[in-house]
Amino acid sequence: NRASCHRPQSTTAPTSPETALPATASPDAIYTSVAETVIAEVTQASNQPTPTFTPIPPTNVFPTITLAPSSTPIPTFTPAPPLPTYTPLPTYTPYPTATPVPCLQVLFVKDVSIPDGTGLIANEAFVKTWRLKNIGSCTWTTAYGLVFMSGDRMGGKSAISMPQAVTPGQTVDVSVGLTAPDKPGIYQGNWQLRSADGKTFGIGDLANKSFWVKITVLEMDYNQIFNFVIAACRAKWTSGTGTLPCPGQPGDISGFVQFLTAPVLESGKVEESITWHPGRKFMMEP
Repeated sequence: NRASCHRPQSTTAPTSPETALPATASPDAIYTSVAETVIAEVTQASNQPTPTFTPIPPTNVFPTITLAPSSTPIPTFTPAPPLPTYTPLPTYTPYPTATPVPCLQVLFVKDVSIPDGTGLIANEAFVKTWRLKNIGSCTWTTAYGLVFMSGDRMGGKSAISMPQAVTPGQTVDVSVGLTAPDKPGIYQGNWQLRSADGKTFGIGDLANKSFWVKITVLEMDYNQIFNFVIAACRAKWTSGTGTLPCPGQPGDISGFVQFLTAPVLESGKVEESITWHPGRKFMMEP
């Protein structure tokens, strides 16, 4: 065995040169010295600045959480104010314009002679006269005339010149000489006017209707020596104003001759006769 030399470690606290005590120091001196040393160390320690705590930065950095903005409530729907009620503008109504008056227009006024249904004997000559009014816008010159259109011509001319110029609004009497047919019956001839350039026109809204002459040819009774009624218009009828047409127009102030079928006399007897305007004198020439 190998012998070793072992020195026991000292349990005495090391001392600094300033606090080293002599070996002969008493126990109280030792305690005092130790206490002073402790106080000195504590004092030294207290004079040191307090270290600042610096946290260790984290090794795992979590992402910053950004919260969604707070939900903003949808604003309450406020309806727009109603639009003003549309009021349509009044419909434009143009001022009425005068309807242009046709150039050629005629109005029948009356039959001056031979009213409708006049009784005549066979082959009797007569004159038919119409009173017409110019209601057109053109003047009827003497180049205008009366023309036969249809029906029974009764021996009359196909055209007769206007007797005078007729301005718009004026009236005129136009006549044509005719002859009653040779057989009993009812006959009618239709007539119109014709302009200088050959256009025919008549009565009615469209100026396309004819005026007419309408007679009755009577059946003769040869057992009678003379029939005054049948032959009445073969006579010449006159008054203070001159010769009268036969038959005449009832109400004519110049007097008139009128053929009546089955008139009632003052005695109550029904008889064919000739009537005349009271107060007028008439002469018949056979």
